[in-house]
Amino acid sequence: MVLWTDYFKPEHLPQLHDLFWKATKRAGEAKKTTDATVGQDLLDQIAEIDTIFWATKKG
Repeated sequence: MVLWTDYFKPEHLPQLHDLFWKATKRAGEAKKTTDATVGQDLLDQIAEIDTIFWATKKG
């Protein structure tokens, strides 16, 4: 959430808004289950956010 609120800028929003929204919802689901697919889906979304973050650091 720190990246969402403090780092990313408006030019990043179209893709990131949806991605952060989905990841936040998935994190809530992951707290309520032991289903490995839910956890893996959350990790995949976090990895996607990570990739975008590091791409912005290069530019």
